[in-house]
Amino acid sequence: MAIAACIALVVLLFVGAIVRATGAGMGCPDWPTCWGCLIPPTNADQIDPGKLDIDKFRRMATRHGVDPDTITRASVIQSFNPVHTWTEYVNRLISLPLGFLTLA
Repeated sequence: MAIAACIALVVLLFVGAIVRATGAGMGCPDWPTCWGCLIPPTNADQIDPGKLDIDKFRRMATRHGVDPDTITRASVIQSFNPVHTWTEYVNRLISLPLGFLTLA
């Protein structure tokens, strides 16, 4: 069991590194959903603007030195990147069971 946990930990680190290296960390800006959906969208037309927490995006912009008044639902949807979204989503799917195995 210890060997399996060590292998799971290495895989978990590798998957996290892929997300970090590709810049996909905010591919899914909310939790536990991804862009307000249980299964992430594949294009911007599938995003429901009403489900976006625009205040969260404005707070994030403030932390990054961006004027929060420039953040609108349209600008958030325009920043949607399906590759980043699915990279982060797959990371979540892989990380959960591997994390439990590591803790076991």
